[in-house]
Amino acid sequence: LRELAPRGSSVQIKGHKKDRYGRLIGEVFKDENNLNLAMVREGQAAVYVKYCKDEKYYMAENGAKTASIGIWSKPGAHQQPWNWRHRN
Repeated sequence: LRELAPRGSSVQIKGHKKDRYGRLIGEVFKDENNLNLAMVREGQAAVYVKYCKDEKYYMAENGAKTASIGIWSKPGAHQQPWNWRHRN
């Protein structure tokens, strides 16, 4: 993320809704670049199914998994945060 938007970068947030804790769910953009989508595409983030209905995110995640990049580079090395919280 620091490479996509270095410290001090100007970003825009497109809010969609709030989660059950009142936190804003949305997308972050730097210029025309969707940083959320870029992170998923590069294998640096997973799609949270509960809050994402946009097919482009699932396509990006599948591409990263297929290419075995980022968090998908080692089988079993990635644990989705929402699953970890549910178990702990």
